[in-house]
Amino acid sequence: MDPITKYLNNIAYKFPKGYPDMDNPEEKAMLLEMVNNLIKEEEIESVDDLKVDIILDPEQEAGEIEDKKDDLQDLLKTVTDSKSKDKIASFIKNLEYIDKVNHYLDKKNFDDIEEILVKAFIDRNNQYKIFYEYLPKMINYSNLPSDGNLIQIMKKYGFDEKFLSDLLKRDYQAGGKGVGPGELFLVTLLKDTYKGGKGDVQVKASDETGVIVAGGKEIEIKATGAQLSVFSRSDTFSNNFYKWLKKYNEIYWGKYSEGRIRVPYRLENLINSLSPDESSKFLKDFIPYFTSIYSERVDIKPALDKAINNNKFDGSIFEIEIAKILATAYIEKENIEGFLFLDKKSGNFDTFSSNEVINNIGDGKLEVSAYSDMSPRLRLKK
Repeated sequence: MDPITKYLNNIAYKFPKGYPDMDNPEEKAMLLEMVNNLIKEEEIESVDDLKVDIILDPEQEAGEIEDKKDDLQDLLKTVTDSKSKDKIASFIKNLEYIDKVNHYLDKKNFDDIEEILVKAFIDRNNQYKIFYEYLPKMINYSNLPSDGNLIQIMKKYGFDEKFLSDLLKRDYQAGGKGVGPGELFLVTLLKDTYKGGKGDVQVKASDETGVIVAGGKEIEIKATGAQLSVFSRSDTFSNNFYKWLKKYNEIYWGKYSEGRIRVPYRLENLINSLSPDESSKFLKDFIPYFTSIYSERVDIKPALDKAINNNKFDGSIFEIEIAKILATAYIEKENIEGFLFLDKKSGNFDTFSSNEVINNIGDGKLEVSAYSDMSPRLRLKK
């Protein structure tokens, strides 16, 4: 367990919900006070006071950093030996790294906890100096290739691979809110990316002077097991189809349960095990019922029509077609303009427009990786 998660778990009991609710002003203030209490405020009066964990604390406010720099400058005037002078000068420079990088991060629309997480990752992996040197040559989202490897791209700028890998995989969830893998990475390391509105990441447009202007794109980051659907994870078959099938025919329910875990292949296992007459009768009842489960939000009848031929059911065709239908409805509802699909373990990624996502499901670069509730999950093909 990483130190940030461990710290949040240790203080969880102090909050009514078991986690700090950042929409609650009192709980937000309480969390920030706890974090600020971790910062030691000590004056620097001699070389003996040069303690790394105190002076180079990345959670310091800008004013505290300036005070430390002033203290160090005053101390520099009083010492005579070259070794002590070099040590003081090194601390002053490192404070400058922290100040500049933190100033940049403050503009990224991070929630308080997200900003704490990012700064902790940078500090723990000793990346403040590298980050400082990266700032003047920072790349934009548009500089990324359409596909590639995020870790290898950023390693070229001197970042440590472990830091990049850990930041890429990092997610944070609390009470149904949070960020998924890749979001902190992209917002932190790309110049024109910010925490999104509708999407996970907002790519903001700028004019010729570099000033941020209205517009930009909302990008969704999808890691392994991406759900593009107007149905949520809580929408399952437990309260509809499963009850219907058990009531319809207990033997059929048994055959359905013997199939592969994914729903389309369980249906294939059941339907294709029936005699022609049994299959014909079952499909006559099954198709309108199964369609009705989804009908409030989408029409899945075209997916069933393509998957059924001569009273036989093709699970592979069905899961691809319903994935396209649900993804289309999701994109129209959320009005997301672009997607970045990510393998969080390797760092491999591919970008898609909304239309390209639909066209790549199945025969293209995206495949169904799971389908246990009412929505299939998508991922990059390996």
